[in-house]
Amino acid sequence: MAISENIVAPVRKRFDAAALADIITNAIGSWNFIIAQSILMVIWFILNTAGWFVWHWDPYPFVFLNLFMSMEAAYATPIILMSGNRQQVRDEAKRDADSETLRRIEQIERTLDAHVNGTAKEHSQQLQDLRLILQELHTQLCPDSTLNLTPATPPLPSNLAPVKRTNELLRSGNTPQQRKKASRR
Repeated sequence: MAISENIVAPVRKRFDAAALADIITNAIGSWNFIIAQSILMVIWFILNTAGWFVWHWDPYPFVFLNLFMSMEAAYATPIILMSGNRQQVRDEAKRDADSETLRRIEQIERTLDAHVNGTAKEHSQQLQDLRLILQELHTQLCPDSTLNLTPATPPLPSNLAPVKRTNELLRSGNTPQQRKKASRR
């Protein structure tokens, strides 16, 4: 069950009477209702104008039908508005839940980004320290030869390509955080 459904569920329980408005609105707003109402009106017209063996309870101009349709509209309008208000409450609750979820995701992304950057910097510093120690050992053991300790990156498996890109950015000083700091200066 999604977070938004957890928030919308109490809203449904709070508005039990308004659930009826949703049911009526769904019925009134369907093609079945429009077709059924149109058929009833045609039958009404036929029975009250052309029916020979039927008593004409609402002769032309169909005042009783007009009264009935006005009463139907008078009740349908507020019911549709109640259903719209209820839908608005559900939409707001879902929007709030979605905003909270996005906020949490952004917070997790920032935490992971800081962790990855910190780990990469830490490893970079450790590698630099190891290079210095290796160079010192080499000069002590072999004073006549020169040692080239240019950083060589071993090939990475394809699933670690993002790590390689991060390492390249850190070495080049072109990370988003470093660009942001540079633009502030």
